[in-house]
Amino acid sequence: MTELETKQAAIIQSQASQIAVQAFQIEKLTAELLLLKNRLFGRSSEAADLLAVQGQLFAPPQTVEIDPSKPAPTLDRTPKTSPNQKPQQAKREVISPDLPRETRLLDLPDEVKAGLIKIGEDASERLSYKPGSVFVLRTVRPRYADPKNADVGVQQMPALPNAIPGGILDESILTEFAINKFADNIPLSRSIERFSRFGVALALSTVSENLITVAELWLKPMIHALWQLLKQRNCLHVDETVFPTLPERGSGVRQTLKTRLWTYLNDPGPDHPEPPIILFHYTDTKAGVHVRDILKYWQDPNDPACPRYLHADAASNYDALYRQYPHIRPVNCWAHSRRKFYAIAKESSSKIFAHEAVEAIDILFAYEREWASLTAESRKTNRQSEATKQLSLIHRMMTEKLITLSPNSATAQAINYLLKRWDNFTRYTECGDLNLSNNAAERALRKAAIGRKNFLFAGNERGGEAAAIFYSLIETAKANGIEPSQWLLNALRELPKRKGSNFQDVKDLLPVKGAASL
Repeated sequence: MTELETKQAAIIQSQASQIAVQAFQIEKLTAELLLLKNRLFGRSSEAADLLAVQGQLFAPPQTVEIDPSKPAPTLDRTPKTSPNQKPQQAKREVISPDLPRETRLLDLPDEVKAGLIKIGEDASERLSYKPGSVFVLRTVRPRYADPKNADVGVQQMPALPNAIPGGILDESILTEFAINKFADNIPLSRSIERFSRFGVALALSTVSENLITVAELWLKPMIHALWQLLKQRNCLHVDETVFPTLPERGSGVRQTLKTRLWTYLNDPGPDHPEPPIILFHYTDTKAGVHVRDILKYWQDPNDPACPRYLHADAASNYDALYRQYPHIRPVNCWAHSRRKFYAIAKESSSKIFAHEAVEAIDILFAYEREWASLTAESRKTNRQSEATKQLSLIHRMMTEKLITLSPNSATAQAINYLLKRWDNFTRYTECGDLNLSNNAAERALRKAAIGRKNFLFAGNERGGEAAAIFYSLIETAKANGIEPSQWLLNALRELPKRKGSNFQDVKDLLPVKGAASL
């Protein structure tokens, strides 16, 4: 071969290498572009029968409903003022004299007021609500004196304690606003507009501050009590989502802050007597320190080394938790891994390896549906006898395929995501109480994701923390089959009557099954 031919061969080989590298890059970028397009415009369902391949590739479809929701902005907007503008003094709302009124008489018992004379009365008015109407609840407390013994002084029934001392909003209206916002995703501004049709004019700032006060003053002790119960469980689910918050006025920051809303919950099976508990936690970032602070005392008091299982995704912000507390063991989500293969498979009209991966993973989900009604012990036995065989098959097919792929390809990345955490993905077979996926946490966060699309952001940090409190109590009530509106109204009327705020003081009011016997 001449020198010229040698140079030409070297050039051709170099160009071929460059073409191969560019082909891998094109494949990777094309997959990423298709994934982004699908998130914006595609179907949210991940049912296997929606994959565009010829013929029936899979067994009867099963759906893993996890929407990788893109962050969207939450809670209600508050009026903005410039740093040099003096804040306006809040105006106290005036109750319209045209509203219908109902009178509640708080009078002394007949045997007590015998021989006394009425010398006057104290009256207070508060806006109240019942379905379909707003009215004024006028509470009258007659005053009495003993004409024969002036030293006895004035006698009358004590005023009933209120959720907002001195406020004009009754617990019934506060409950309606809270349920509208945190159960039905209706912004406060729209609820206020609806009340205006009854002839009631309320300021957004007043309603917002009242709800925050209720959460901080009365409902927070119930959250502490629910945390005590939740941390007694040996397996939990955790996940987080963006929950934007407005920056402080005068801070110079123009964009909303990417604060977070976390959820922690247990997902008991049908054979478990323990009630479901769903708690939310508001934080300024998604840093792992927040998870460590919440779970640092999550252990068996009789055996601190006893394993605790945490269903979570494979995000790095959990790694320090597992290092610091080795008794907390990760259980990774098969729905997350399946989604990566599904995204690749649905862009191909012919059957490729990603289709085979989805089909193989679907068998694991089919097993779990079949065993859902079994006891935890029976489910564990079946997993270790049947599911482990399928897991071995999946591991082998992934390993064999990986060596044929470029490390930069989307399929190789999906395989590595699974194989690098294989112990965490297969850990669910160790215990019948564990789940194949973390879908329970993602379903819980979906409520907040819908809400933030409607009311955009939290007005401030206190608003974000109040939102977490209301979400926790309302979603826990719903999970326990308790109607949240009536429960919240009863709680707001009862809590101000109680002096204490520890577990024993509030346990019978918790929105869980069998609360009084806890």
